[in-house]
Amino acid sequence: MAEMYLQIKLYPQDRPSHRFLWRNLSLEEDIKEYEFDRLVFSPFLAQLVTQHHAKIYQERYPEIILKSTYMDDNMTSVVSEDQGVQLYQELSDLWARAGIHAHKWLSNSDVVLSQIPVKDRIYEIDLNSDPLPSVKTLGVMWLATEDVFMFNSKMMEQRELSSLPSVRIPRCLQLRKEVSSIAVHVFVDASLEAYGAVVYVRVKYQDGSLSVRLVSSKTKVAPLQSVSVPRLDLMGAVLGSRLATSIQML
Repeated sequence: MAEMYLQIKLYPQDRPSHRFLWRNLSLEEDIKEYEFDRLVFSPFLAQLVTQHHAKIYQERYPEIILKSTYMDDNMTSVVSEDQGVQLYQELSDLWARAGIHAHKWLSNSDVVLSQIPVKDRIYEIDLNSDPLPSVKTLGVMWLATEDVFMFNSKMMEQRELSSLPSVRIPRCLQLRKEVSSIAVHVFVDASLEAYGAVVYVRVKYQDGSLSVRLVSSKTKVAPLQSVSVPRLDLMGAVLGSRLATSIQML
């Protein structure tokens, strides 16, 4: 079956206060002291706390924390529901040791979600009656039931963008474990306005079936100075080579 996908949000149980001084840009006024009663969210602090505790407990808990945490979200995949339940238990224990409560859990597996208290699931969904919700992560919408990514945006007058919400990109790159071969295919193209590259992964399974999935793409606007199309094609090839190399290193 398809790999399990989980997403959580992290919040400290005890939020320290921050103080700051204020004089309203007037040298005659006395300095006033204000104090936040909540920790002000900071991307730097979120990453610092996450990385710090992940390194402290890296011998006991999975290193996936160091690789799959973005801001205050953790997104990762495992190959089975048993591993998904185990990952939930390990992550919950790790963050509890750090004084952090992990909640807003979401998975494309009902089995994994059934092991998570309702109050800790995203939107407190009821598995017996509620459909799996959609959630936005890093600006991209994930439809848990279909296990695909999609895009929601304000429509502009360009006709091509009107079909953007209908685009569905499968999240899972490898459908089964019985793999015969995996190949990365890179396509590049260029015009006088822009050049770009797109990378697909082609997986052949032992039963002879195939799956092809979009992995990544990147585009750049052509230089302001006049550049020939053949040279832009070469720039697209360089872009594609670098993109493929970065993917192979993952």
